Amino acid sequence: MFGLSQEQVKLIDTSRTLALDEFKPKAMQWHRTKEYPAANIAILREAGLLGLCAPKAFGGGGRSEFDALLVLDAVGSVCPTTAAAMNVFDVGPLSIITKHGSPAQQEKYIPRMLSGELRLSIALTEPDAGSELTGLKTSGQIDGSDVVLNGGKIFSAGANAADVFLVYVRFGPKLSDVGAVIVEKDSPGLVVGPTRTFMSGSTWAELRFENCRVPAANILPLENGFKDLIFTYNMERLGAVAKCLGIAECARTHAQEYVVNRHQFGGPLWDQQGLRWKFADMELRIESARLLMMKAASNAVDGNPSRIDSSMAKLAASEAASFVCDEAIQVCGGTGFDEESGLPWLYGIARSYRIAGGASELHRNMIAKDQLASSWTFNHQR
Repeated sequence: MFGLSQEQVKLIDTSRTLALDEFKPKAMQWHRTKEYPAANIAILREAGLLGLCAPKAFGGGGRSEFDALLVLDAVGSVCPTTAAAMNVFDVGPLSIITKHGSPAQQEKYIPRMLSGELRLSIALTEPDAGSELTGLKTSGQIDGSDVVLNGGKIFSAGANAADVFLVYVRFGPKLSDVGAVIVEKDSPGLVVGPTRTFMSGSTWAELRFENCRVPAANILPLENGFKDLIFTYNMERLGAVAKCLGIAECARTHAQEYVVNRHQFGGPLWDQQGLRWKFADMELRIESARLLMMKAASNAVDGNPSRIDSSMAKLAASEAASFVCDEAIQVCGGTGFDEESGLPWLYGIARSYRIAGGASELHRNMIAKDQLASSWTFNHQR
């Protein structure tokens, strides 16, 4: 069983109130400016809500990943752009360095990232691998005190503005040989391609490693190799879940304000039973996904949720966000379809999460495989 403590409820209220007071006025405008919400990140840092799970010794909050997810959800319900930016500091790429980096790596990078001096981007997906994480081809070869990287990455979010990259590489033929290396943007042999834009409006760039040479000390000292990265990636997926929940809440709230204030057919649109049912369906999808996120986070061991829990939450939340955004557009009619409303932008973000963080089909396969294995075990133990 799981639930929220009084402290967690207070944390949610504090985060949401701050977001409403500070972020809401510009929340639906980021798709036009495409700027990084630096001022909002500074406000979160000042309020002690940034880097919640990072060690206190490095300027973090020293709190649980569960707490960070709750804050991410609350902020995202008001300003999805700010939530996406703050995710990097908690259950995003920085968490890998927090959990698996050497003391020297943590001391060098974590404080500078939390302070805003450095911006981090994860480099995972490859042109020929896609969702198949085990098919990575970017190689790392030890050469004296350096490691030499060769290969390429695509869809690295925020790569055009990043100072540091966390690059997944293969050091040998076995799955256990997959690891991660910290690569600074001025490393010789690193080529950052032109800025590209997703349907959601967020940016990415292709990375090429052409005999890219970095200190071998930048290799993360993983105890269990690829398993450590996958376990951490499961929590990153819950970060995507929290962002999807925030997107859905934001779209639902926008549509609700519209139908309450819009008058047709002799009264507010809210009086139309058919529209009310749409909001009931939206709420059902959002809360169901949120409960799956809470279950996954509360059952996590050492901050690492199980693969199946994170897959179920990710699938439910990404599809809930797409559903809610689509219904919000439908409820608002032509106004919702207008780019100025921000709803098409929210839909674009929501739609991206049915691919990013593992496509919906991938998660369905994993859920079905786990369910089949559980059924076989149960039936053969009777």
